[in-house]
Amino acid sequence: SKLMLSPDPVLLAARRPRKSTRSTTWKEPVVITKPKAFMLWAVFTRLAKENIIVCDVFRAFLKNQSFVQDVLEESFDLLMNSHGVQCELAERAKLIATLQRQFNDPEFVSKIKDYDSAAKLSIRCIASLLWPAVPAKDISACLKWARQFQAFHILQELTRRKENSLSNSAYDPDEDAARNDLTRDDVEALFEVLDADGDGTLTVEELIAGGLKPEQANRLMALWDRDRSNELDKGEIMGIIWGMNQVVLRQMKGLFAASVASKSSSILQH
Repeated sequence: SKLMLSPDPVLLAARRPRKSTRSTTWKEPVVITKPKAFMLWAVFTRLAKENIIVCDVFRAFLKNQSFVQDVLEESFDLLMNSHGVQCELAERAKLIATLQRQFNDPEFVSKIKDYDSAAKLSIRCIASLLWPAVPAKDISACLKWARQFQAFHILQELTRRKENSLSNSAYDPDEDAARNDLTRDDVEALFEVLDADGDGTLTVEELIAGGLKPEQANRLMALWDRDRSNELDKGEIMGIIWGMNQVVLRQMKGLFAASVASKSSSILQH
């Protein structure tokens, strides 16, 4: 559930990209489909810490091909279970094999080795290195899909917490919040994707458009709409994620309001 689109790391100053001594061979053209984009996002999310993957961690991942296959298989199963994608077993095996082959490509592995071990890799960086022949506009489309997957994941998390609080009398939101790894960037992704009119709030209709069933969206709104405005703002969403008490929640909402006012003032001055 973590993405960072920029900045990307730079190559080591003391090292230059290796010149290949191999003869150029024909490679199958790469088309980034939505399932393929989802699986890259799922792999990135599995390895990322605070929106990036440390290069050393990614190298270790690439070296362990059995782990690569396990993560790809888990990612595909998540795609089918959470996004309702229907796929034949042969198609599943083909997609997993294709991505595993691309992750194991010597040129891709070599490019990753050209970065410092502590370099921070973004999902854009990895996608661009993994699919170098793909136009920049298609990479951007892949990242847009990834942002949508991230938003859908957050919605599922919010729904899970809502169901827990309704069905379990011993549910402790503070304890649940302590176990989660959701971030402010996740909240930003949620609003970036779902807030159709850009007013900084989410309505029931926008939650439904994001993938929730009408009954889920209505129950979520009823449970977490603290000020009964029939809209969820960022402060209320942060409260769900972090299990904030009402005092802290009001402070967070004030910070968001101040941020919006500051941006508006800056725009007017320029």
